[in-house]
Amino acid sequence: MARRLPWLILLCSVSLTLGGCLLSRLTPDEVMAKFSQASAGLASFHYTADLKLTGNLPIHLVQEATSVQLKFAGDVDNQDPNTPQFTVQANLAGISAQGPFALAGELVNLADYTYFRLTNLALPTLLPVSLGTDSRWYKIRHVPRANPNESKLGVLDGATFTPEQLAALETLIATTPVLEVSETLPDATVSGQRSYHYRTSIKPEAITSFAQQIGQLLSLSNAGLDWAKTSSYQSEVWVNKRNFQLTQLKLAGTYPINGSPVAFELLLGLSRHNDSLKIALPKASEELDLQHWLTNQGISF
Repeated sequence: MARRLPWLILLCSVSLTLGGCLLSRLTPDEVMAKFSQASAGLASFHYTADLKLTGNLPIHLVQEATSVQLKFAGDVDNQDPNTPQFTVQANLAGISAQGPFALAGELVNLADYTYFRLTNLALPTLLPVSLGTDSRWYKIRHVPRANPNESKLGVLDGATFTPEQLAALETLIATTPVLEVSETLPDATVSGQRSYHYRTSIKPEAITSFAQQIGQLLSLSNAGLDWAKTSSYQSEVWVNKRNFQLTQLKLAGTYPINGSPVAFELLLGLSRHNDSLKIALPKASEELDLQHWLTNQGISF
């Protein structure tokens, strides 16, 4: 019996240690606090997004659009917020009073140029014409910081944020949770990521204050946005159990556009948090001459 005593003590110690680990599961509030802190340090990621809109939709390309489904996917590298690099693959399909319509294309944003191409544009008023099927890449040059007053067709202007502004923005994100957990749901695996899963509600006071502070900090306008309406949105959030980054967000509700309610459903997924992502420019592209391009597509004003 004496020989067995050390082993019994060891087994008891291990059991108590494991039991303590099981009992020390993080509370929802602790997870959401860690989620906010981790989000402040998110500099690169892969994303997918599925957005459905239903209602009286103000889409300039077609009249009386009633429903749209948009699918996006791409990578973001925001190591330097003043020169963000990202890709977008976009597919849009919708229904209007004149019939179905569709649009598909890609975009690549790098330090000096934004590149884009249309791979499909089918409009009911232009059928059977399909635009952009040549899939050629076009590019729009950014304004060089050394010559910010340069004026040229297609040139984009961009703001520059100071290190102090960016540091303050990180602190704001890290310390301002805008989601409140209303129900703990079973853990789930999303895109290979084991995740906490919660049903949540948006705190309108917090998100309003958050938006106002970002606007003041970065000199951005929040005019026309009614954050109070977000309190009625239905939301679920999945948080990576290892790095506390966002795995998935589900959001649904209605928002008035031009006085008419538009119902939306959003499913956003993130992966490859802070991985090294290489965003490459297209092999061949041509400088955009907007008027020439529109003329070639058979569009005139």
